[in-house]
Amino acid sequence: MGASAGGVDPLRQLLAALPADLPAAVAVVLHLSPTGESRLPELLSRAGPLPVRHPTEGGALVPGQVVVAPPDRHLVVRDGRVHLTRGPRVNRQRPAVDVLFRSAALSHGAGVVAVVLSGALDDGALGAAAVAAQDGRVLVQDPREARVSAMPRAALAVVRRARAAPAAELGPLVAELVGSPAPPAPTAGAPSDERSPQMAGGPTAETDLGVPAALGCPECQGGMFENAADGSVSWTCHVGHSWSAQSLLEAQRQAVESAVYNAASKLLEIASVHRRLAELGTGGRDEHLRAAERAETRAAQVRGEAGGG
Repeated sequence: MGASAGGVDPLRQLLAALPADLPAAVAVVLHLSPTGESRLPELLSRAGPLPVRHPTEGGALVPGQVVVAPPDRHLVVRDGRVHLTRGPRVNRQRPAVDVLFRSAALSHGAGVVAVVLSGALDDGALGAAAVAAQDGRVLVQDPREARVSAMPRAALAVVRRARAAPAAELGPLVAELVGSPAPPAPTAGAPSDERSPQMAGGPTAETDLGVPAALGCPECQGGMFENAADGSVSWTCHVGHSWSAQSLLEAQRQAVESAVYNAASKLLEIASVHRRLAELGTGGRDEHLRAAERAETRAAQVRGEAGGG
């Protein structure tokens, strides 16, 4: 299960509706602040009958128990066990929903049920596509109900057979889907290297990063590769930072805005120096004042462009 902004309440509703004898393990990623302790397991434990905890490295997935990704750690599912990694951020998130979903799809195939809840941007969409590509099932909180609908909408856009339902109905749906025997899992486990692009939400091997793209990684400025798989597109840099479309566009928008305001700040600094020189009578006073006015005018134009004006 994956969620971000507005995701705690639907998570509680979903877990409250799961039976105590659920014949499947539950793994949860909620975007968290990278610092401090998380009390999410304690909060979710009070929601329903299933025990909730932060997992330990290498611990077994246990039916009827819920594990929640701790802050600043990706939650990777592999061969029935949980692994916690500090691999590259995915969509600027660690933990990231895509990492959990893609690792589960690679290791457990058609036995996976992925649930996407309220959240901004599109983390989880590529992972949901990976689950669907392995014949797993995808459930999505109804975007009309979600407090922040972007994540559910993104998942529905890339997984056409995903089923949308209100949060209160998702628990019974999950219980129904896991109540029947799961298809056999793939025999080949996923690679163990936490730096592997597939564990970071990217393509499946260092030699299969995709087609070189004329884009720089917003996280590290390294060159990126485009990979179109599972009916969706993603970009991964050579160190493993991975981006879905909406997350990359948002990162680029933020970078442009930062650059524009930095330019405006420098122009105002130039104006300030010219005005000070005019006050001190250094050089031509009128020339300095004209230069200051030009810099201030340009700064105002730049700020107007940044604000859409």
